[in-house]
Amino acid sequence: MTAMTPSRLTSELSDHDLVAAVFQVVATPKVEPASSFVLHAPLEVAARSALLRRVRPEGRDVARRRLVEVAEAYAAEATALADPAPLTDGDVGSVTTRLVDAIGAGDLDATDRAATRLTQLVTGGELPALLAAPLSRSLSAAGHAGILFQTLAADGDVPAAALRGMARELARHPDWALPEIELGEADGPGSGTATDLLEEALLAVPSLGVPGSAFIQPVMEQARRSGVADRVLATLPPGGLEPGAARALLSRVAAWSMLQDDPAHAPYGWSHCLTMPQGVLSPAVDDPHRRGAVAVAATYVAGFRAALGSVRLDPRFVPEPVATADLVEAVADSPLAAAAVAWHAPPTARDDVATTLATVASAHHDAHLVKYTLSCLRAAAYDPDHTSLYLASAAYLAGWWAEHDDR
Repeated sequence: MTAMTPSRLTSELSDHDLVAAVFQVVATPKVEPASSFVLHAPLEVAARSALLRRVRPEGRDVARRRLVEVAEAYAAEATALADPAPLTDGDVGSVTTRLVDAIGAGDLDATDRAATRLTQLVTGGELPALLAAPLSRSLSAAGHAGILFQTLAADGDVPAAALRGMARELARHPDWALPEIELGEADGPGSGTATDLLEEALLAVPSLGVPGSAFIQPVMEQARRSGVADRVLATLPPGGLEPGAARALLSRVAAWSMLQDDPAHAPYGWSHCLTMPQGVLSPAVDDPHRRGAVAVAATYVAGFRAALGSVRLDPRFVPEPVATADLVEAVADSPLAAAAVAWHAPPTARDDVATTLATVASAHHDAHLVKYTLSCLRAAAYDPDHTSLYLASAAYLAGWWAEHDDR
């Protein structure tokens, strides 16, 4: 990145090569504990890369410049970690074990050596099968390990080297983790499907308030220690809920939260209420041995609802129509106007709505808007009967940022 000016990067490189150049910067961990920006930077770059494929032609220059700006800000922040002393022995299985053990021991140096070696042995797309199960319960690194594994599984442009920074942050607090969860018999009503029982349990989560801090670890600890998470998980059948069905339901609850609950929590709380469970469950959908991932994802949603929720969600909610049909105009007007236009767009216009949302998010500075927009588009793909809900939720957050762009 230092050898080329931003203008040359954005004018001379293909999208693929530009993303690769940016990843060369943001995949290098920092010596100091990661700030929110440093932690999110690889995830933000991955999301911007994925959305770039949908950006309108007139929005591509600014979208590509945003990628360069992330790399420049990352390079300027804190102290880059030197490459570790190399590990030269061990196969994939033994190095994976070393990495998981080093994270569990809180050994930062051993973690970086093992993570670096593993990224030399496998591709990014192979990492989720190796690491998602043992690491997705971690609440260190703001509980974002699952988002990284989903990103690696979904996008071949994300290099394995993106693991290094996340692994180091996971090792900083190895004791911050959700417990292994034993799935037992449901103790809810005897009728209804498993998803119906889980939905009702999530809608009935009590409002406990923010436990002193809205950071991920205390929010999820509150859900666990209060018994809220246990009551939600008690609705799961003995073998757990099928991950695909759970992912769709939890995504709907998260999107309802964005549209109906306290807008003060829109940019971070309600956005994470979707991105974190989706991240945990997406690599598990095709893995029959990872039904326990549903318990982690459901705990996330229960935790956010308990800490941040102030109303009982209505699954039948539909935003009131507004006069305009212009989504860009509605985003500039208000979050609810943006949501209404996106929701009521006819099915033939939904692709155009998605393109507009991708273009708006890609031009914006906030990582969470970018990640959330991509997550909503993904949710619409695996839960297509609720496409209007996800488009409206993404539009709502875009409208929220339009009102708060002085932040």
